[in-house]
Amino acid sequence: MRRVTLAVLLLFILQFETPRLFSEETVILDDRSKSYNLINKIYLLEDSDGSLDIESVIARTAEFVLIPDAEPNLGFTRSVYWAMIVIQNESALDKWLLELAYPPFDYIDPYIVTESRSGRTIVKQEPTGDSITYTSKANPDRNHIIIIPVKPGQKAEVFLRLKTESSFVFPLKIWVEDEFYKSSSTSMILFGLLFG
Repeated sequence: MRRVTLAVLLLFILQFETPRLFSEETVILDDRSKSYNLINKIYLLEDSDGSLDIESVIARTAEFVLIPDAEPNLGFTRSVYWAMIVIQNESALDKWLLELAYPPFDYIDPYIVTESRSGRTIVKQEPTGDSITYTSKANPDRNHIIIIPVKPGQKAEVFLRLKTESSFVFPLKIWVEDEFYKSSSTSMILFGLLFG
């Protein structure tokens, strides 16, 4: 009986504490900044056998662990990992880009989760990664680009199902679309000058 009471109490506390757990690490998107480095803003959940679907992952958000490293690096692993980034759009824009700046990363399966009065909405974005042919990508680029549709004033959780045979490195950055393409063009010109 005591265990049941303790379990009910724990569930009750988690119901109110889970939103607060993620409040300090929420990425606030505003009109002043053009890009956001996601250092100390990424939560991870290991899916050792790769069996979790998005609904299961959403139900387990309290199990996510904040990654304190500047650039997440898990070395080599056979596990699937789910990353979560919580964003609050305080800007006038309704579309942002999420960049995973490690070209050899094999597979990224993105989901955008928003809440409204009518309930939860889960939007599955186009998968990306090194295993997807360049011409098949929704946003062809040497890095991996994911569109984040989020209305002004809206909060969203971005979930990424991550799997790779290469080193599990995934530096993430959120961009204003125009700024990303300016930066990407500049990088391509520099690569062209350096490597021919």
